[in-house]
Amino acid sequence: MTTISTHRTSSVPAAESAANPASPSVTPAKFLDMYRGAIAAAVDADGDGQISRAEYAAQIAGAGGSDTDARWHALDADGDGKVGTAEFAKAVADPFGNERDALLRRILDELRAGQGAVQPRGQVLDAAGGVADPHATLRWLAASFPGNIPY
Repeated sequence: MTTISTHRTSSVPAAESAANPASPSVTPAKFLDMYRGAIAAAVDADGDGQISRAEYAAQIAGAGGSDTDARWHALDADGDGKVGTAEFAKAVADPFGNERDALLRRILDELRAGQGAVQPRGQVLDAAGGVADPHATLRWLAASFPGNIPY
């Protein structure tokens, strides 16, 4: 396993920094939780910790989709019209699948090559309710994490 330090203390890109054992590390499972939380926070447009049907529908419509009823009812199990961001985060698909190490290496290589790392905001879901650009969110997490990312 290789460990990449993303703590920026110099002009060296995060993905090229030497490992710093004093910095905190993130496990792959915690990285996945951070990813899901970032997506949920972006969908929660008003930042109240709850995703309303209107916020969810705006994401789907913004991507050209429609007919969110079935997807919304699956998310809003108790029918109160809101879904907590933690509950919504659990429904966000794992962007890694069976390729966790390869995808994380690719994300770090993208950072090394100068691809942008922008915090997810605004339109983050696609027309089917999935994450529109999971790599952009993963790059942002990798670039902004102040410790080591083992892979």
